[in-house]
Amino acid sequence: MLIQNQITITYVCRAIDNSNLDVIGIAETHLIRGKTLETDNYMWFGHNRQDIHVRAKSGSGGVGLLIRRDLVDYYEVCVVENSTEGILWVKFQSKVDCSKMYYVCVCYLPPEGTSRNVNVHDFYDNLLSDIYSIPHNNLFFICGDFNSRCSNMEDFIRGIDVIPERNVIDFYNNSYGDIFIDFLTNANLCILNGRNCIRNDFTFVSTRGLSVVDYCLVPYERLVDFSDFSVTRASALVELAGCVGTMDIRTIPDHSLLFWNMSVNMGDDSSGGVPLIDRTRTDQARKSYDTTSIPRWVYGRCRGVLYIGAGYQQIRTFCTVAIRCKHHV
Repeated sequence: MLIQNQITITYVCRAIDNSNLDVIGIAETHLIRGKTLETDNYMWFGHNRQDIHVRAKSGSGGVGLLIRRDLVDYYEVCVVENSTEGILWVKFQSKVDCSKMYYVCVCYLPPEGTSRNVNVHDFYDNLLSDIYSIPHNNLFFICGDFNSRCSNMEDFIRGIDVIPERNVIDFYNNSYGDIFIDFLTNANLCILNGRNCIRNDFTFVSTRGLSVVDYCLVPYERLVDFSDFSVTRASALVELAGCVGTMDIRTIPDHSLLFWNMSVNMGDDSSGGVPLIDRTRTDQARKSYDTTSIPRWVYGRCRGVLYIGAGYQQIRTFCTVAIRCKHHV
């Protein structure tokens, strides 16, 4: 099993390199204690679950981000909050202009009824407190596996908040879903899934059924900065990684990939901001993924890519529940 996992991870890392991604978000890393995930082109920022049996050969839970090394040349990247199990906040701050920054959060909330004793109310209360600590007007997004199904419940207050309706494909809700919606309205966040959308789909696909439990969450007033949301099922990642015919179908993740574009104006070198990063293969669009809900063989939920735009740097991020984000730097 260990060899099989290593082979699979190799394929996934190859797919990431081929996509020129900048940021990769990961949920359920299953890394033990101080273990990290190492690749040639990415730096690891993780938050492993500490409370596991001393004799455990593999971990459980855990979240993290893989960040492309040349991106770190232009940003001070640091973990700013990881006191809550399953929640990791990372700050990207320009090395040229320290007033320019944005934040990325990756989360994993275990399913209701799991043997892992998690207080869902405390989880969302802590996440809300983290949001309040972000300096005013700084952009952020939250991505991950929340194991929360909210049907077509409104994630805004009608008559007060003016945002587009979302395309809903999962019309079932669980008890976590009700708490999840309360959190969103309290935090002034909305679900990106089904909005500003190219292709919407289920984020969990298995023989047990279809559901949406993986999300990208963004501030109401910054929804315009997020575009081209799409969902790609894990089978597409397998094909991209060149695993077709070489991989046991039972090991294919049951969570989809989420994609989106996020625009972040960090300035360029002529205006005192972050200089544009020029990379080879500029003819290939770069993608970012948030991989928070892909099983542990993927070990990644968000990946990002830069490509040069007019006066901006664009970073795309990918989520295990297929998220693509463009960030204009």
